[in-house]
Amino acid sequence: MAHSLRHRARVRVHLGTAEVLGRIRLLDREELKAGEETYLQLELEGLVAASRGDRFVVRSYSPMHTVGGGVVIGTDTPRYRRFRPEIMHRLATSEHGTPAELVSQYLAGLKEPATRADIAGAVGLTEPVAQGTLDELTTLGRVVAMEGYYMDAGRFAALVEEMTARLAAYQAEYPLREGMPREELRSRVGNAWPAKAFNAMLEEAARRRLVAVTARSASLPGFEPGAEMRETVERALGLVERGGFLPPGWADVTRELNLGTEESSELLQFLLRTGRLVQIADDCYWHQKTLARAREMVREYLKDKGEITVGNLRDLLNTSRRFALPLLEYFDRERLTRRVGDVRVPGRAMS
Repeated sequence: MAHSLRHRARVRVHLGTAEVLGRIRLLDREELKAGEETYLQLELEGLVAASRGDRFVVRSYSPMHTVGGGVVIGTDTPRYRRFRPEIMHRLATSEHGTPAELVSQYLAGLKEPATRADIAGAVGLTEPVAQGTLDELTTLGRVVAMEGYYMDAGRFAALVEEMTARLAAYQAEYPLREGMPREELRSRVGNAWPAKAFNAMLEEAARRRLVAVTARSASLPGFEPGAEMRETVERALGLVERGGFLPPGWADVTRELNLGTEESSELLQFLLRTGRLVQIADDCYWHQKTLARAREMVREYLKDKGEITVGNLRDLLNTSRRFALPLLEYFDRERLTRRVGDVRVPGRAMS
């Protein structure tokens, strides 16, 4: 430096044809004296185009005279903490490191996956060189390659550990759900990530059998919804099945099993989602086997008689109008029957 420069001094930075005001952040001292060199950060007050390797000149704010110059070794960097030897070592690597050292250091400082283009631009490598370096680091196990993205192996392992802890907690709280919704998991683990980057990481974790994923959710490997509540599930199904063509209301099932409101809702949604119960109408749920028997009986009746009424179905199933009417309306929606006036005739599903 031609003149001394104190920490936080306001300066004029000349880069290419641009001049922009900013402040100097000295990272290892309070004052940079004439003739000394060091790594520093420039906090600019405006935008300027800069790339690794670009040269710049620093002039004092007022009166204006040339203070010194330097070379850009990184852009869009975090605000470094001062008087940290590891920071100075990192900056030295940025200036003199091999491509592998540059890429490793860059990825280790990121919380999220990065594309090859992002990595190449950040460390000042061409994309072919960056790709070769990434392939080398992946082979060495220091980088995890995903679908279009790359991540530091240590960061990936820590992220998977965090994910599995959150999935375990979610499954303990909601044992009847198929898993944690992918978007909810992203909001907890990779909130600021693009969905594509998070999904690439999640799919890589699944490929390694560290988690299990579906199109909508994620869970721990081997997780089986309902396994911890199998007895409760079977008791609920038994109550509905024993009701036959006069199934109990869900409130009656809940009361019999002594379930709380949230637990009751979770159980009902699980049984509906897995197809073990079928909703015929509001607060009218049939066991799948009972419904299958009723469907086959109606099918045979229509083949024989050609039409069926609510009264006919009531007598056929030995049920009540309260259940016969919504059941026929359900069969209308399923195209098993078709309403014509007060009777039902065979629908498309009969052909």
